[in-house]
Amino acid sequence: MAYPIAAVGLGLFLYALIPAFVRGWRYAFCDADALPMLNDAPIKGDALRLLCYLLLGSFVVYGTALLFTGSLNSLVQADALHYTEIAKNGYTNVGETRYFIVFFPLFPLCMRLLTYLLGDALFAAIVLNNGFLFVAMWYLYKMGCRVYGRKTALRSAKYLSLFPFALFFRNPYTESLFVMLSVMSIYYAMDGRHLTSGVMGLLCALCRSTGVILMLPILMESVRAWRMGQQKLWIAILATLLPLGGFAIYLGLNYAVTGNALQFLIYQREHWYNGFALFPHSLFETADYMLHNTQPSLAPFWVSQFLAIMVFSFLLAAGCKHLHPTHSAYALAGFFIMLSQDWLLSGGRYLMGIAIPFYIPALWAKKPMPDAAVTALCVMGLLYLSCVFCMGTPLY
Repeated sequence: MAYPIAAVGLGLFLYALIPAFVRGWRYAFCDADALPMLNDAPIKGDALRLLCYLLLGSFVVYGTALLFTGSLNSLVQADALHYTEIAKNGYTNVGETRYFIVFFPLFPLCMRLLTYLLGDALFAAIVLNNGFLFVAMWYLYKMGCRVYGRKTALRSAKYLSLFPFALFFRNPYTESLFVMLSVMSIYYAMDGRHLTSGVMGLLCALCRSTGVILMLPILMESVRAWRMGQQKLWIAILATLLPLGGFAIYLGLNYAVTGNALQFLIYQREHWYNGFALFPHSLFETADYMLHNTQPSLAPFWVSQFLAIMVFSFLLAAGCKHLHPTHSAYALAGFFIMLSQDWLLSGGRYLMGIAIPFYIPALWAKKPMPDAAVTALCVMGLLYLSCVFCMGTPLY
Protein backbone atom coordinates (compact mmCIF):
# COMPACT_ATOMS: atom_id res chain seq x y z
CA MET A 1 0.00 0.00 0.00
CA ALA A 2 2.88 2.38 0.73
CA TYR A 3 4.20 2.17 -2.82
CA PRO A 4 0.96 3.41 -4.49
CA ILE A 5 0.65 6.20 -1.92
CA ALA A 6 4.24 7.29 -2.52
CA ALA A 7 3.66 7.08 -6.27
CA VAL A 8 0.77 9.54 -5.97
CA GLY A 9 2.96 12.06 -4.18
CA LEU A 10 5.75 11.65 -6.70
CA GLY A 11 3.29 11.98 -9.57
CA LEU A 12 1.93 15.22 -8.14
CA PHE A 13 5.46 16.60 -7.84
CA LEU A 14 6.41 15.70 -11.40
CA TYR A 15 3.12 17.10 -12.68
CA ALA A 16 4.11 20.46 -11.16
CA LEU A 17 7.81 20.25 -12.01
CA ILE A 18 7.80 19.84 -15.79
CA PRO A 19 5.71 22.89 -16.78
CA ALA A 20 7.32 24.96 -14.02
CA PHE A 21 10.78 24.14 -15.40
CA VAL A 22 9.74 25.27 -18.88
CA ARG A 23 8.20 28.50 -17.58
CA GLY A 24 11.19 29.24 -15.36
CA TRP A 25 13.71 28.65 -18.16
CA ARG A 26 11.83 30.89 -20.55
CA TYR A 27 11.43 33.62 -17.93
CA ALA A 28 15.09 33.69 -16.92
CA PHE A 29 16.85 33.00 -20.23
CA CYS A 30 14.49 33.70 -23.14
CA ASP A 31 11.50 36.00 -22.69
CA ALA A 32 11.90 39.77 -22.87
CA ASP A 33 8.34 40.84 -22.11
CA ALA A 34 7.41 41.83 -18.57
CA LEU A 35 5.02 39.53 -16.76
CA PRO A 36 1.59 40.93 -15.89
CA MET A 37 1.44 41.73 -12.18
CA LEU A 38 -1.15 43.54 -10.06
CA ASN A 39 1.36 45.89 -8.36
CA ASP A 40 -0.89 46.73 -5.43
CA ALA A 41 0.66 48.99 -2.83
CA PRO A 42 1.06 47.63 0.71
CA ILE A 43 -1.16 49.34 3.27
CA LYS A 44 0.32 50.26 6.65
CA GLY A 45 -2.88 49.24 8.40
CA ASP A 46 -2.32 45.70 7.19
CA ALA A 47 0.69 45.49 9.50
CA LEU A 48 -1.78 45.49 12.41
CA ARG A 49 -3.81 42.74 10.73
CA LEU A 50 -0.65 40.67 10.29
CA LEU A 51 0.21 41.23 13.93
CA CYS A 52 -3.23 39.99 14.95
CA TYR A 53 -2.76 36.82 12.88
CA LEU A 54 0.63 36.26 14.48
CA LEU A 55 -0.72 36.80 17.99
CA LEU A 56 -3.62 34.43 17.33
CA GLY A 57 -1.22 31.64 16.41
CA SER A 58 1.05 32.44 19.34
CA PHE A 59 -1.92 32.46 21.71
CA VAL A 60 -2.89 28.98 20.52
CA VAL A 61 0.64 27.60 20.98
CA TYR A 62 1.60 29.28 24.25
CA GLY A 63 -1.89 29.01 25.72
CA THR A 64 -1.91 25.28 25.03
CA ALA A 65 1.49 24.85 26.68
CA LEU A 66 0.38 26.74 29.80
CA LEU A 67 -3.00 25.00 29.96
CA PHE A 68 -1.67 21.44 29.68
CA THR A 69 1.69 21.71 31.43
CA GLY A 70 1.65 24.99 33.33
CA SER A 71 4.94 26.02 31.76
CA LEU A 72 6.35 27.16 28.43
CA ASN A 73 9.28 24.80 29.01
CA SER A 74 7.19 22.06 27.38
CA LEU A 75 7.98 23.80 24.08
CA VAL A 76 11.69 23.08 24.49
CA GLN A 77 12.00 19.58 23.05
CA ALA A 78 14.15 17.67 20.55
CA ASP A 79 16.27 20.07 18.45
CA ALA A 80 15.15 23.03 20.56
CA LEU A 81 17.19 21.57 23.42
CA HIS A 82 20.26 21.48 21.19
CA TYR A 83 19.86 25.05 19.96
CA THR A 84 19.46 26.19 23.56
CA GLU A 85 22.61 24.35 24.59
CA ILE A 86 24.59 25.93 21.76
CA ALA A 87 23.25 29.37 22.66
CA LYS A 88 24.37 28.92 26.25
CA ASN A 89 27.72 27.16 25.83
CA GLY A 90 28.71 27.32 22.18
CA TYR A 91 30.14 24.44 20.17
CA THR A 92 32.52 21.86 21.59
CA ASN A 93 34.49 18.85 20.38
CA VAL A 94 34.08 16.70 23.50
CA GLY A 95 31.28 14.67 25.03
CA GLU A 96 27.76 14.30 23.69
CA THR A 97 27.52 17.97 22.80
CA ARG A 98 30.17 17.55 20.09
CA TYR A 99 27.41 16.20 17.88
CA PHE A 100 25.66 19.58 17.96
CA ILE A 101 28.02 20.90 15.30
CA VAL A 102 25.42 19.66 12.80
CA PHE A 103 23.18 22.56 13.87
CA PHE A 104 23.94 25.78 12.02
CA PRO A 105 25.09 28.78 14.05
CA LEU A 106 23.05 31.87 13.17
CA PHE A 107 19.94 31.21 15.27
CA PRO A 108 21.76 30.13 18.47
CA LEU A 109 24.04 33.17 18.04
CA CYS A 110 21.01 35.48 17.90
CA MET A 111 19.53 33.64 20.86
CA ARG A 112 22.75 34.01 22.84
CA LEU A 113 22.98 37.76 22.17
CA LEU A 114 19.39 38.45 23.25
CA THR A 115 19.75 36.21 26.30
CA TYR A 116 22.42 38.61 27.55
CA LEU A 117 19.79 41.36 27.51
CA LEU A 118 16.74 39.44 28.72
CA GLY A 119 18.41 36.97 31.06
CA ASP A 120 16.39 33.93 30.00
CA ALA A 121 17.13 31.77 26.95
CA LEU A 122 13.54 30.59 26.37
CA PHE A 123 12.12 34.10 26.64
CA ALA A 124 14.81 35.32 24.26
CA ALA A 125 13.90 32.60 21.75
CA ILE A 126 10.19 33.45 21.98
CA VAL A 127 10.83 37.16 21.41
CA LEU A 128 13.19 36.45 18.52
CA ASN A 129 10.99 33.95 16.74
CA ASN A 130 7.84 36.04 16.97
CA GLY A 131 9.79 39.01 15.66
CA PHE A 132 11.34 37.01 12.84
CA LEU A 133 7.94 35.57 11.93
CA PHE A 134 6.34 39.02 11.78
CA VAL A 135 9.05 40.29 9.42
CA ALA A 136 8.65 37.16 7.28
CA MET A 137 4.89 37.72 7.10
CA TRP A 138 5.41 41.38 6.16
CA TYR A 139 7.80 40.57 3.31
CA LEU A 140 5.58 37.73 2.07
CA TYR A 141 2.74 40.25 2.10
CA LYS A 142 4.75 42.98 0.34
CA MET A 143 5.93 40.60 -2.36
CA GLY A 144 2.45 39.19 -2.76
CA CYS A 145 0.94 42.67 -3.13
CA ARG A 146 3.15 43.28 -6.13
CA VAL A 147 2.57 39.93 -7.83
CA TYR A 148 -0.87 38.65 -6.77
CA GLY A 149 -2.69 41.59 -5.21
CA ARG A 150 -3.10 42.91 -1.69
CA LYS A 151 -5.94 40.69 -0.47
CA THR A 152 -4.26 37.51 -1.70
CA ALA A 153 -1.00 38.62 -0.08
CA LEU A 154 -2.73 39.22 3.24
CA ARG A 155 -4.34 35.77 3.20
CA SER A 156 -1.04 34.06 2.36
CA ALA A 157 0.70 35.62 5.37
CA LYS A 158 -2.24 34.62 7.58
CA TYR A 159 -2.08 31.00 6.45
CA LEU A 160 1.68 30.92 6.98
CA SER A 161 1.21 32.08 10.57
CA LEU A 162 -1.65 29.71 11.41
CA PHE A 163 -0.78 26.52 9.51
CA PRO A 164 -0.47 23.57 11.94
CA PHE A 165 3.32 23.29 11.62
CA ALA A 166 3.61 27.02 12.37
CA LEU A 167 3.96 25.61 15.88
CA PHE A 168 7.70 25.51 15.17
CA PHE A 169 7.77 29.23 14.40
CA ARG A 170 7.04 29.82 18.10
CA ASN A 171 9.60 27.39 19.61
CA PRO A 172 13.38 27.68 19.99
CA TYR A 173 13.90 26.43 16.43
CA THR A 174 15.54 28.09 13.46
CA GLU A 175 12.40 28.08 11.29
CA SER A 176 11.29 31.69 11.85
CA LEU A 177 14.73 33.08 11.09
CA PHE A 178 15.09 30.84 8.05
CA VAL A 179 11.72 31.78 6.55
CA MET A 180 12.33 35.47 7.20
CA LEU A 181 15.69 35.50 5.43
CA SER A 182 14.52 33.33 2.55
CA VAL A 183 11.44 35.47 1.83
CA MET A 184 13.51 38.64 2.12
CA SER A 185 16.08 37.22 -0.31
CA ILE A 186 13.43 36.39 -2.92
CA TYR A 187 11.75 39.76 -2.43
CA TYR A 188 14.99 41.69 -3.01
CA ALA A 189 15.91 39.52 -5.98
CA MET A 190 12.58 40.32 -7.65
CA ASP A 191 13.02 43.98 -6.70
CA GLY A 192 16.31 44.18 -8.59
CA ARG A 193 18.49 44.49 -5.47
CA HIS A 194 20.45 41.36 -6.22
CA LEU A 195 23.44 41.91 -3.93
CA THR A 196 21.09 42.52 -0.99
CA SER A 197 19.28 39.35 -1.99
CA GLY A 198 22.58 37.48 -2.03
CA VAL A 199 23.50 38.71 1.45
CA MET A 200 20.13 37.51 2.76
CA GLY A 201 20.85 34.18 1.06
CA LEU A 202 24.27 34.02 2.74
CA LEU A 203 22.69 34.57 6.15
CA CYS A 204 19.97 32.03 5.37
CA ALA A 205 22.64 29.43 4.55
CA LEU A 206 24.03 30.09 8.04
CA CYS A 207 20.63 29.00 9.40
CA ARG A 208 20.37 25.73 7.50
CA SER A 209 22.23 24.18 4.60
CA THR A 210 19.10 24.39 2.45
CA GLY A 211 19.57 28.15 2.37
CA VAL A 212 21.77 27.58 -0.68
CA ILE A 213 18.57 26.84 -2.65
CA LEU A 214 18.17 30.62 -2.79
CA MET A 215 20.83 30.59 -5.47
CA LEU A 216 18.06 29.54 -7.88
CA PRO A 217 15.72 32.56 -7.55
CA ILE A 218 18.70 34.92 -7.36
CA LEU A 219 20.12 33.38 -10.55
CA MET A 220 16.80 33.64 -12.38
CA GLU A 221 16.19 37.25 -11.46
CA SER A 222 19.76 38.50 -11.86
CA VAL A 223 20.29 36.76 -15.22
CA ARG A 224 17.02 38.17 -16.50
CA ALA A 225 18.06 41.65 -15.32
CA TRP A 226 21.44 41.23 -17.04
CA ARG A 227 19.75 40.21 -20.30
CA MET A 228 17.60 43.34 -20.09
CA GLY A 229 20.65 45.53 -19.53
CA GLN A 230 19.56 46.34 -15.97
CA GLN A 231 22.40 44.56 -14.19
CA LYS A 232 26.09 43.97 -14.72
CA LEU A 233 27.13 40.38 -15.28
CA TRP A 234 29.67 40.31 -12.45
CA ILE A 235 27.01 41.48 -9.98
CA ALA A 236 24.65 38.76 -11.19
CA ILE A 237 27.36 36.13 -10.68
CA LEU A 238 28.43 37.45 -7.28
CA ALA A 239 24.85 37.71 -6.00
CA THR A 240 24.11 34.16 -7.11
CA LEU A 241 27.19 32.76 -5.39
CA LEU A 242 26.77 34.60 -2.08
CA PRO A 243 24.58 31.91 -0.45
CA LEU A 244 27.50 29.53 -0.92
CA GLY A 245 29.50 31.94 1.23
CA GLY A 246 27.23 31.21 4.17
CA PHE A 247 27.78 27.49 3.75
CA ALA A 248 31.55 28.10 3.44
CA ILE A 249 31.52 29.97 6.77
CA TYR A 250 29.78 26.98 8.34
CA LEU A 251 32.46 24.66 6.93
CA GLY A 252 35.06 26.95 8.49
CA LEU A 253 33.27 26.64 11.81
CA ASN A 254 33.43 22.85 11.50
CA TYR A 255 37.15 23.05 10.87
CA ALA A 256 37.77 25.46 13.76
CA VAL A 257 35.87 23.27 16.24
CA THR A 258 36.70 19.74 15.06
CA GLY A 259 39.67 20.04 12.69
CA ASN A 260 37.58 18.67 9.81
CA ALA A 261 35.46 20.97 7.61
CA LEU A 262 33.14 18.05 6.77
CA GLN A 263 32.81 16.62 10.27
CA PHE A 264 29.09 17.43 10.32
CA LEU A 265 28.53 14.87 7.56
CA ILE A 266 30.18 12.16 9.67
CA TYR A 267 28.06 13.00 12.69
CA GLN A 268 24.91 13.18 10.57
CA ARG A 269 25.54 9.66 9.31
CA GLU A 270 26.96 7.95 12.42
CA HIS A 271 25.05 9.65 15.25
CA TRP A 272 21.88 11.04 13.68
CA TYR A 273 21.50 8.19 11.16
CA ASN A 274 20.80 10.60 8.35
CA GLY A 275 22.10 11.41 4.91
CA PHE A 276 20.96 12.42 1.46
CA ALA A 277 18.34 10.36 -0.33
CA LEU A 278 16.01 11.47 -3.09
CA PHE A 279 12.54 12.72 -2.21
CA PRO A 280 10.70 9.56 -3.42
CA HIS A 281 12.64 7.53 -0.83
CA SER A 282 11.51 9.87 1.97
CA LEU A 283 7.91 9.78 0.83
CA PHE A 284 7.88 5.97 0.67
CA GLU A 285 9.51 5.67 4.10
CA THR A 286 6.99 8.06 5.64
CA ALA A 287 4.04 6.23 4.09
CA ASP A 288 5.45 2.85 5.14
CA TYR A 289 6.01 3.90 8.76
CA MET A 290 2.57 5.50 8.90
CA LEU A 291 0.85 2.32 7.68
CA HIS A 292 2.92 -0.16 9.67
CA ASN A 293 3.62 1.83 12.82
CA THR A 294 3.47 -0.41 15.92
CA GLN A 295 3.87 2.36 18.49
CA PRO A 296 0.60 4.27 19.05
CA SER A 297 2.49 7.22 20.54
CA LEU A 298 4.23 7.79 17.19
CA ALA A 299 1.04 7.77 15.10
CA PRO A 300 0.51 11.58 15.26
CA PHE A 301 4.10 12.11 14.15
CA TRP A 302 4.00 9.90 11.05
CA VAL A 303 0.46 10.89 10.08
CA SER A 304 1.13 14.62 10.42
CA GLN A 305 4.36 14.41 8.41
CA PHE A 306 2.67 12.41 5.67
CA LEU A 307 -0.29 14.79 5.52
CA ALA A 308 2.01 17.81 5.35
CA ILE A 309 3.92 16.31 2.42
CA MET A 310 0.73 15.41 0.57
CA VAL A 311 -0.88 18.81 1.19
CA PHE A 312 2.17 20.62 -0.17
CA SER A 313 2.36 18.15 -3.08
CA PHE A 314 -1.25 18.87 -3.97
CA LEU A 315 -0.82 22.63 -3.62
CA LEU A 316 2.20 22.65 -5.91
CA ALA A 317 0.63 20.30 -8.46
CA ALA A 318 -2.63 22.23 -8.65
CA GLY A 319 -1.37 25.76 -8.13
CA CYS A 320 2.21 26.12 -9.38
CA LYS A 321 0.99 27.31 -12.77
CA HIS A 322 -0.60 30.31 -11.05
CA LEU A 323 2.64 31.35 -9.34
CA HIS A 324 5.32 33.67 -10.66
CA PRO A 325 8.03 31.56 -12.39
CA THR A 326 10.62 32.52 -9.77
CA HIS A 327 8.24 31.54 -6.99
CA SER A 328 7.33 28.19 -8.52
CA ALA A 329 11.00 27.37 -9.20
CA TYR A 330 12.03 28.05 -5.61
CA ALA A 331 8.99 26.26 -4.15
CA LEU A 332 9.61 23.10 -6.16
CA ALA A 333 13.36 23.09 -5.58
CA GLY A 334 12.83 23.66 -1.86
CA PHE A 335 10.19 20.95 -1.66
CA PHE A 336 12.46 18.39 -3.34
CA ILE A 337 15.71 19.22 -1.52
CA MET A 338 14.24 19.69 1.95
CA LEU A 339 12.53 16.31 1.80
CA SER A 340 15.47 14.44 0.24
CA GLN A 341 16.75 12.77 3.39
CA ASP A 342 17.58 9.21 4.20
CA TRP A 343 15.72 9.40 7.53
CA LEU A 344 13.16 12.18 7.30
CA LEU A 345 11.81 13.19 10.69
CA SER A 346 11.03 16.90 10.26
CA GLY A 347 9.26 17.04 6.93
CA GLY A 348 6.38 19.27 8.04
CA ARG A 349 8.72 21.67 9.84
CA TYR A 350 11.09 21.92 6.87
CA LEU A 351 8.25 22.59 4.42
CA MET A 352 7.18 25.63 6.44
CA GLY A 353 10.49 27.24 5.52
CA ILE A 354 9.51 27.45 1.86
CA ALA A 355 6.60 29.87 2.56
CA ILE A 356 5.86 30.49 -1.14
CA PRO A 357 3.23 27.69 -1.47
CA PHE A 358 0.94 29.65 0.85
CA TYR A 359 0.20 31.99 -2.03
CA ILE A 360 -1.68 29.11 -3.68
CA PRO A 361 -4.56 28.65 -1.18
CA ALA A 362 -4.64 32.44 -0.85
CA LEU A 363 -5.28 32.69 -4.59
CA TRP A 364 -8.09 30.16 -4.34
CA ALA A 365 -9.83 31.39 -1.18
CA LYS A 366 -10.93 34.78 -2.52
CA LYS A 367 -14.45 34.63 -1.11
CA PRO A 368 -15.19 34.92 2.63
CA MET A 369 -16.47 31.37 3.11
CA PRO A 370 -13.47 29.51 1.62
CA ASP A 371 -11.11 31.86 3.44
CA ALA A 372 -12.91 31.25 6.74
CA ALA A 373 -12.83 27.49 6.12
CA VAL A 374 -9.08 27.45 5.41
CA THR A 375 -8.42 29.66 8.43
CA ALA A 376 -10.51 27.44 10.72
CA LEU A 377 -8.79 24.28 9.49
CA CYS A 378 -5.39 25.85 10.07
CA VAL A 379 -6.27 26.97 13.61
CA MET A 380 -7.72 23.57 14.54
CA GLY A 381 -4.65 21.81 13.15
CA LEU A 382 -2.34 24.19 15.01
CA LEU A 383 -4.26 23.58 18.23
CA TYR A 384 -4.07 19.81 17.78
CA LEU A 385 -0.32 19.72 17.05
CA SER A 386 0.34 22.10 19.93
CA CYS A 387 -1.57 19.79 22.27
CA VAL A 388 0.21 16.61 21.25
CA PHE A 389 3.59 18.34 21.20
CA CYS A 390 3.23 19.86 24.66
CA MET A 391 2.01 16.53 26.04
CA GLY A 392 5.26 14.93 24.94
CA THR A 393 4.31 13.22 21.68
CA PRO A 394 7.41 13.16 19.42
CA LEU A 395 7.22 15.86 16.75
CA TYR A 396 10.51 16.93 15.24
